[in-house]
Amino acid sequence: HGPGQWVCFVLTPLQVFTGDSRGVRKAVYQILENVRQVASDYLPEAHLREGNELGIWSKQGKLASVGIKIRDGYVSSGFALNCIGTPESFLNIDPCGIVGSRPDFILRNIQDPASLAEAFLRISTKIVEVFEKQKI
Repeated sequence: HGPGQWVCFVLTPLQVFTGDSRGVRKAVYQILENVRQVASDYLPEAHLREGNELGIWSKQGKLASVGIKIRDGYVSSGFALNCIGTPESFLNIDPCGIVGSRPDFILRNIQDPASLAEAFLRISTKIVEVFEKQKI
């Protein structure tokens, strides 16, 4: 993880989150769909890619990835969302090892600190709103 990237954890019983005590794949896709909803407030073209490029992408690059850990029936991992790019962000790194791919950031056009603070508040509020819909 690097500068400008938010790492958020989902801590919940798998059964509660997905309705299936063995629904690991469901959990991955539910987390990604929730993150897509958050990202689409800033980049409406945010979309899910599957297979080797699993994650949330924009037209310009990868916005978010997911990592899942299940132990004793609990989801105890989450996602990384690229919020704001810095000159050091992902320097010489291909997101998720996908050669030629680039990261993208949902706040790529915000420069002043007041607007940035407001955007971070909106993003964190949206994350809570989207995940609370599932009563986790």
